[in-house]
Amino acid sequence: MTAQDVPATQTLLVVDDNAINLGVVAEHLVDLGYQVLVALDGEEALKRAAHSHPDLILLDVMMPGIDGFETCRRLKAEPETRDIPVIFMTALDDVADKVAAFDAGGVDFISKPFQFRELLARVRTHLALREAREQVVVQNQALEQEIAARAEAEARIRYIAMHDSLTGLPNRATFLDSLGAALADARGTGGKVAVLAIGLDHFRAINDAQGHHVGDQMLESVAARMMACLRAEDIAARIGGDEFVVALPDVEGAGEAQTVAEALLKALNQPMLVNGTTLRVTASIGISLYPEDGGDPTGLIRAADAAMYRTKKGRRGAIGLFARDLSTASERWHTLSHDISGACERGELQLHYQPQVSIAEQKIIGAEALLRWNHPTLGMIQPDLFVPLLEERGMMVEVGRWVIETACREAMRWRGEGLPAVRMAVNLSAQQFYHDDLVDTGARALEESGLDAKWLELELTESLALEDGEVMIRIMSDLKSLGISLSLDDFGTGWSSLAYLRRFPLDQLKIDRTFIRDLSYHERSAAIVHSIIELARQLGLDCIAEGVETEAQRAFLLEENCLSMQGFLFSQPLAAEQMRALLQEHMSTDRGQAA
Repeated sequence: MTAQDVPATQTLLVVDDNAINLGVVAEHLVDLGYQVLVALDGEEALKRAAHSHPDLILLDVMMPGIDGFETCRRLKAEPETRDIPVIFMTALDDVADKVAAFDAGGVDFISKPFQFRELLARVRTHLALREAREQVVVQNQALEQEIAARAEAEARIRYIAMHDSLTGLPNRATFLDSLGAALADARGTGGKVAVLAIGLDHFRAINDAQGHHVGDQMLESVAARMMACLRAEDIAARIGGDEFVVALPDVEGAGEAQTVAEALLKALNQPMLVNGTTLRVTASIGISLYPEDGGDPTGLIRAADAAMYRTKKGRRGAIGLFARDLSTASERWHTLSHDISGACERGELQLHYQPQVSIAEQKIIGAEALLRWNHPTLGMIQPDLFVPLLEERGMMVEVGRWVIETACREAMRWRGEGLPAVRMAVNLSAQQFYHDDLVDTGARALEESGLDAKWLELELTESLALEDGEVMIRIMSDLKSLGISLSLDDFGTGWSSLAYLRRFPLDQLKIDRTFIRDLSYHERSAAIVHSIIELARQLGLDCIAEGVETEAQRAFLLEENCLSMQGFLFSQPLAAEQMRALLQEHMSTDRGQAA
């Protein structure tokens, strides 16, 4: 070992009451490049160690005053010197003396007279061990910081996913979960639960006249005033632009719910000072009760909504109770509930296709298959009305199977006509995912249609992961083994554990349209979209934005390096023949540009 092998910062303290021995050891160590401090007794050693914090101490045992064992014990008792390794040098060679040395806190023991090469080997070994321990400590600290940062990021994403970004209130998904728990308690106790649907009157006019920033501040004030009127156990959420919902667990009946609704109206009707302007807003409230008006969260919200909209049509700024015999919405719901049976067999269910395009080139790269119901008398029914009916009647598995098979056949028909190959995306419901042999359904649809698996993408919602993550991972892995792509739909509207996201064999995250809608005027939405795109990048996933309606939204996504999008800016959902014509048009355009 040469002086060049020794780090310049390594300092040794040599303690020996024999000045000759001390000089010999110190001289050899200095020649090898170590910085050497010396002490002739234990007291001096303690002072030098406390002042200089050497990297290692060579300590004689037999010294005047306090001996080496006591010196070592005192070194180990002080926080600033306890981690310095101590090697004892002594003529004592009895086993009991060696044990005493280790009991005092020494790391090694070398008997005098010793060969300097042996001493040096022990010094080098224990210096290396100390350096390794220090590196482990540093690495552990870095790891702990990383774990804490990841936990903080997951908590932040979970909070964002479970709450409205503007008001901080729970969002629809969180409210449904909380209301479901309240209903479960009520079933066990025979209690009642009230649901209040609250819609602000003429809010759009205020938003348009005063600007979105004023509208946002008003919504924040509305949320704060609502919370001031509620009990700790009550549940409030924002579920739309100007719509809120409140659940009141363990109420006596409609009378108590009306009392709360009156307090809410009184609080909301008070003037609001927003951005230097005094504004007034009124609200209409609809009330539904469990168990009279519904037995599940979706049904109770629907009933309260029906009562609220009926109130808006009559006298705004009032309260209305749900009444089945008076509710047009309820009557329509019962009609749909009856007619949904056999709709697939009668050919009333259709698939429309919304193009998915590359943001930079605006080239069609995919299409999302969207289920529609063409009712013989009521016309085209939106899926948010009839899909819950399919689920309630246990029809979603059968219809979902039909959707996958039809979408695969249509994609293959386009290919057969020489149109560009595009990825076909199909949404999956929770019922279909867990109660159908989904892997067999996918394999059969691909085999019967002849479509290559790489052109089929299945979209799953975040809420699926909350039911049984391990089962979900197994099914997803089986689908991936077929070659099918997997996308997490409506990302950000439920909550996704980062631990699960890392384990899910996903190919893509899909940014929910609610965040895209608010990009132009809401900084928080822009921050959320940025975070989702960055998260997808870190996880090695593609990212697609849905609900893109303006050039400004497309420009933001392009700047953030989001690769693909879908929305009305490019095209609304199209019937199969319209989609075929659009693909033909774009193919002709591409050929013209190439020529």
